[in-house]
Amino acid sequence: MKQDVPLNIAHRLLAGGPVVLVTVTAGELVEVTTVAWTAPLSLNPLLVGVGVFPYHFAHDLIDDAEEFVINVVPEDILKQARYCGSVSGREVDKLKQTGLTPATAQEVRAPLLEECIGHLECGLVDRHKFGDHTLFVGQVLAASAESDLFDVAWKVTERELRPAVHLGKNYYTVWEERFEPPPESESETTSG
Repeated sequence: MKQDVPLNIAHRLLAGGPVVLVTVTAGELVEVTTVAWTAPLSLNPLLVGVGVFPYHFAHDLIDDAEEFVINVVPEDILKQARYCGSVSGREVDKLKQTGLTPATAQEVRAPLLEECIGHLECGLVDRHKFGDHTLFVGQVLAASAESDLFDVAWKVTERELRPAVHLGKNYYTVWEERFEPPPESESETTSG
């Protein structure tokens, strides 16, 4: 038996993506904002999308800087990630308040966050306003991840450090295991 889901929370049926901290630089200022809505958009070129509410401080900074970094949050810094999503960078130095450590990126001015387990350095290639959010489309210029946590996919059981996954509202989880279903035939191939 199914039940109706109120439309104002129906997007949570698609929840399950990693919690990320997006960093962007404006002059000497580094803004860090928490984002739960990210998506791969293209393999060639490698494009990713980040949904940002227009009133967030990071929104205009991304628009002006035309670059950003997506930092994948492990479960052990979820408290800092939630803090970065609950205060405005217009009023608070989030790096100072959280103790997160900026690190030099390879291709962009925005920093990586040392405590995060993966990073996508992006150059802004497009932006589209959809409803109450802007989708910033970034071309991935460089990517890095902790070597003992990532090969062709996240090694979620190798260490305590696992990606935090947002389920909606104030609910999170972490992956418990990685598995690959058996192929349906010998010639089965996958992409992405």
